Amino acid sequence: MVDVLMSEVSKITGAEPQRDHGDIEPLKQSISELGLLQPLVINTDGTLVAGRRRYQAVSELGYSQVPVRIVNLDKLQQFKAAIEENTIRKNLTPAEEANAIAEYHRMKVVVEGEAKRGRPENNLSESDKLAPRTQTKTAAELKVRRPQVSEALALSERIAAHPEHAAELEKIPERAGLNRRLKELEREARHAEARETVAVADPATRWRLIHNHIGAVTEELEPESVDLIVTDPPYPKEFLPLYSALSILGEKALKPGGSLLCMCGQYHLSEVLKQVSSHLSYQWTLAYLTPGGQSPQIWPRKVNTFWKPVLWFVKGEYSGEWIGDVAKSAVNDNDKRFHDWGQSETGMADLVRRFATPGQTVLDPFCGGGTTGLVALSLDCYFIGADRSEEAITTSRRRLGGMAL
Repeated sequence: MVDVLMSEVSKITGAEPQRDHGDIEPLKQSISELGLLQPLVINTDGTLVAGRRRYQAVSELGYSQVPVRIVNLDKLQQFKAAIEENTIRKNLTPAEEANAIAEYHRMKVVVEGEAKRGRPENNLSESDKLAPRTQTKTAAELKVRRPQVSEALALSERIAAHPEHAAELEKIPERAGLNRRLKELEREARHAEARETVAVADPATRWRLIHNHIGAVTEELEPESVDLIVTDPPYPKEFLPLYSALSILGEKALKPGGSLLCMCGQYHLSEVLKQVSSHLSYQWTLAYLTPGGQSPQIWPRKVNTFWKPVLWFVKGEYSGEWIGDVAKSAVNDNDKRFHDWGQSETGMADLVRRFATPGQTVLDPFCGGGTTGLVALSLDCYFIGADRSEEAITTSRRRLGGMAL
């Protein structure tokens, strides 16, 4: 048992790996009423090993002396003690715990490298730092699972990549929340980089229109040159063969893992599924809502419909983000100004935004009045549109050419 002694607060230095001390007012009140029930732990050189919140509280309360337990630990042991103190008591946030475990592991690798091989830290390879055997030793010493060490190393690197968000990340209380926020930050960084590339591109290269039928468009496009196809083909029965042609186009033009989003009516849904599945893999069906007074009446089936299917097909295996499967246009935003079968900008934006990221290329082989293109360009994407109607191409060219890119 280590004896409890008194030490001057002003002579205690250093800190644990925990940076956010949280609300210490209740702790200060408890110490004021009952005294410091749990002594601080300090090293022989006066460095604080455990009890940072208690130390902060007594400092703010103006204590000149506090009870302490003195231990004799080297730098690595001292860091380990601080981690164990907070890990066992669950005082570290996931970010703090990951950083602490990772830092201890790196310190251990350096110490062992210098002691056994005479190799300073800057000569240590990544294999030295990430070696499973070394991670197993670290896990045993810190009383955690070995995968937790690997996860901590990966997490600490991801956290370090966002120094401007360090304070925010350190306060996230759950591992799932931390990982979710890190993914958001990484995605935002990728998007920002892509937007910068798009911003300096010649506006004339941002979009392209093709006046031709879908078969000719398939021949004209470069293989695997498109990230996303979003389109709204005609629904009547006589146009069903277009869905087979659309599947062929997707197989050629989409990049591996790319998606095809195809609007369709419910009346011939089973046949549409069959046609598009001929060359692409069915992934899911999204519901596209059209709220307000936009309900078409399907007389043969006696149905007023307020939504339509958006069939989602993939070339190979989907490689994108998680998707919510309900999209919608704004209320009463039934926009037929530019084409008799036109969709609203709000609805198409809600749909395209789920799948397209800045810098990607979006294709609409039935572009009509150009709404998909307008949305794609506004989301910092590139756009290729096609239609066999000269009037549709003229309308699309006027709308896209008038955008301030």
